[in-house]
Amino acid sequence: MNTILMQTKSFLFSLCCFLGVLTTSTCAEVKAVKLFGYEGNLDPVTTCMVGGKIKVIAPGSYDTTLSIWDFETGKWEGVIGIHEGYVRSVTTCVVDGAIKVIAGYGATLSDSTFSHSWANDPERVQNTIRVWDLQTGKCEHALRRHMSTATAVATFFIDGQPKILSGSGIYRESKGCVHHDGDMHTWDMKTGKCEHTLRGHNGPVDAVSTCIVDGKTKLVSASSDKTVRIWDAQTGICERVLSGHEDWVTSVASFTMDSQVKIVSGSQDGVVRVWDAHSGECEHILQGPKSTNCLLASAFLNGELRLVVGFQTRFVREENSELLTIWNLQTGQCEYSIPIAKRFDSVFSFEQNGKSYVVMGFMNGVLIFF
Repeated sequence: MNTILMQTKSFLFSLCCFLGVLTTSTCAEVKAVKLFGYEGNLDPVTTCMVGGKIKVIAPGSYDTTLSIWDFETGKWEGVIGIHEGYVRSVTTCVVDGAIKVIAGYGATLSDSTFSHSWANDPERVQNTIRVWDLQTGKCEHALRRHMSTATAVATFFIDGQPKILSGSGIYRESKGCVHHDGDMHTWDMKTGKCEHTLRGHNGPVDAVSTCIVDGKTKLVSASSDKTVRIWDAQTGICERVLSGHEDWVTSVASFTMDSQVKIVSGSQDGVVRVWDAHSGECEHILQGPKSTNCLLASAFLNGELRLVVGFQTRFVREENSELLTIWNLQTGQCEYSIPIAKRFDSVFSFEQNGKSYVVMGFMNGVLIFF
């Protein structure tokens, strides 16, 4: 553990200098923690609040488990559930006071074949979404419909009822042909019933989000077909196709600023676009290093909402060009930027006691947060 944390020493020093410009924060407010026993890339990852403490939920180390850690100490607190394959997406939702963990996964590499004839036989579909009750450890539903890996999940509410949005990626037929699915499904979280199948993307859906526009719930999806789509949550109808990205769109998020809803999408060419959710117009183009993935998060810094973008090299062996950046969504200007010497796997944020924290997840479960 000490060896791994010492490897981040130079990064911490740079980040402290960065925060000295950004806020009046002291170096003591920049912290690092190692998730005990974690190995591999820290992606996907999510957090939730349990008993007033932040918990980290992430897949196990190169296995089919989903586990929970204490964020402050890094202590491993147990396995949430065991899946048929590697977990590819995870999120949480509070339903009637209970925390639900929603995880999407696909078959292991050795079993990653699929036949079209399986589509009408849910029991044979390997690529499943599971809903777990965090307190009891009970798997409440196994949602089987995706023909390919469940690469993205999000939750939303319709008339007070909890729903799940899931998107899928790539599958291989038994003859070895690779196919792009692109289907999305909405599910009733309490009954496990599939309510809508959303079709329109011509490639894998890599990220999903939700937002409220004019009092109605909208679903947002990002795909390798270089588009972002906005869907009506109640009908499953696609209302807008946002075009402009020149490469795979791998991340998407939504924010509300001055009563205006913005959709932010990032592509593999290092470009982030800010869209008006009501009109579908692109308001800003945020340019990062070329050929980088864009990892998105939001945080209130000095009392103002800011977009945090981590620009990550697409391949581990490429020359490092990672950046952590802070953007003003109203002006589209980059306010702060810091180069990262060590490759990171995830960027996310959470709020605790009225304060926002930005977190970067590194290889082998190292978390740097401020």
